[in-house]
Amino acid sequence: MLGVHPFIGRDFNPHDGEDVGILTYALWQRRFGGDRAVVGRTVSFLEGPVTIVGVMPPEFWYPRTTAEGAPEMLRVLPIEWDKPLPPNAVHFLVGRLRKGVSVRQAQAEADVIAARLRPPAPSHTPYGIFVTLLRSQMVIFHRSPLMIVFGAVLFLLLIACVNVANLLVARGREREREFAIRSSLGAGRRRIVRQLLTESVLLALAGGVVGVLGSYWTLDLLLAQLPG
Repeated sequence: MLGVHPFIGRDFNPHDGEDVGILTYALWQRRFGGDRAVVGRTVSFLEGPVTIVGVMPPEFWYPRTTAEGAPEMLRVLPIEWDKPLPPNAVHFLVGRLRKGVSVRQAQAEADVIAARLRPPAPSHTPYGIFVTLLRSQMVIFHRSPLMIVFGAVLFLLLIACVNVANLLVARGREREREFAIRSSLGAGRRRIVRQLLTESVLLALAGGVVGVLGSYWTLDLLLAQLPG
């Protein structure tokens, strides 16, 4: 569902039950020493015996708002939608929207499911199923700082574009004699405009390449300066 393939072994299939699991790379290294023969073995955990069918790659990270909730083993745990959940139960589910379905439509369907799962006894805690985009959920605590930085970057880009435009205008005035000579030699206005557009496109491409390479090379440096 997340588009990540296991490092070794396979992922889940529709016939797997609750006794099947996929290890994270960290747990595989820490407990099993990176032994590839663990795939296919049945290992005893606190939850009971689990048959290991695969190991996730080292860069895999299960999307959660906090690192403390990240699982070390992925398992199939079906939810019984026809039975009420405990009053204080909190579940974090990740899914894909069907093509053509909006978040509002998904929320409307989730409200119907939540009404069916509502505990019979009154509860003082908020109850329901809340649908939101995963991207929004991941940056919910960092949205304001990110928007401030994004606005600052756009403002800096605007200043740079204005400066470059002023330089091009000044350079164009200095080349008025050149354009006059070209016109006297038979160059039409369209050809002169085409020449200027070509020069501007080449300048933009060169600046874009330098910017992309610079951001790629400095990204790790910037991330190293950020707190955890």
